[in-house]
Amino acid sequence: MQFQSGTIRQQTQVLQLKRQWAMQGKQLEDHSLMEQMSKARHEQKMSSIYNMLNAGKRLTPSEKEYLRGHEPALYQKVIMIENERDSFKRELRRCKTKDEADRLRYTKYLQLAGEVTSVSIITMSAGATQVETEYVGFRAAALRETFLEFVSEGKYFKLPSKKKP
Repeated sequence: MQFQSGTIRQQTQVLQLKRQWAMQGKQLEDHSLMEQMSKARHEQKMSSIYNMLNAGKRLTPSEKEYLRGHEPALYQKVIMIENERDSFKRELRRCKTKDEADRLRYTKYLQLAGEVTSVSIITMSAGATQVETEYVGFRAAALRETFLEFVSEGKYFKLPSKKKP
């Protein structure tokens, strides 16, 4: 009889161990699932941010804060793009004619085209070239969007076509 109770006790212990292992396995699965979900959320958020940058749109404060915590290098570039955009906007406001505004816009685009050319010639690693040309693309989109805002606000059309003598 004692042998059977020992066996029952052992079976109970084995069952308890199996449950513990199952729970630990489930916790590991849950942890892995949580990591996958977190990674998917990060990729979705970054995709949204890249779409905004490619469209030349401004990022929201929460998007910038997310970049600061998760992608600090890109955050720094976003700050530089915003500074460049604000500077371009100030320069556009100082223009006295449409010709000046157009010349300013084309000059900026030519500078960016020159940067893309120099980056692709200087940089040896293809990955770094892609990152830098992508950054120049973000800047070009931001400048385009800034000029379109300038036009849509009516400021461009209020300017005379040519300077009066």
